[in-house]
Amino acid sequence: MKVTPIILIDTLLGKVNQRAGYYIRRSKNGALYSCKCPDRSKHIKTPAEAANQQLFARTYAGKNRKQ
Repeated sequence: MKVTPIILIDTLLGKVNQRAGYYIRRSKNGALYSCKCPDRSKHIKTPAEAANQQLFARTYAGKNRKQ
């Protein structure tokens, strides 16, 4: 569904809220779209996905800790 933004919503991107099951994304040409979140509850990671997650965890380990 294509979204016609008002000024407040024009900067909204990402998940709307935990229960809604929808997120807002921006296309390459700048249009905003509302999309349904996929159900990944039974998703099994591929070896490439697991490797990417491990690399991300090693790269950003400790960056969010308060000093």
